[in-house]
Amino acid sequence: MEETERKEIASKLYSQLEKHMSYLYLRWLDEQEYEDIKNYSLSIKEQVKKVGGRFLKMSKRPFGFTYILSDATYQVSINGTSYSYKRIK
Repeated sequence: MEETERKEIASKLYSQLEKHMSYLYLRWLDEQEYEDIKNYSLSIKEQVKKVGGRFLKMSKRPFGFTYILSDATYQVSINGTSYSYKRIK
């Protein structure tokens, strides 16, 4: 996969998941004392797989997930004031 295509796919995935990540984050804030963070990754894993990526892990702080797309690793995160993604490798 070329770099331009990879960047476009990562950006599209980020945009597609914005509402869902917001929902999951708010749910996590309410239920974190008795829910396993891994339960929040099930629907995200499917979306990452659809674009040809490989889900790596869900994280509590910052709330979000890490995935691999082609030769790059990305982190998507959300908090009370922002939603962002960045290449970390």
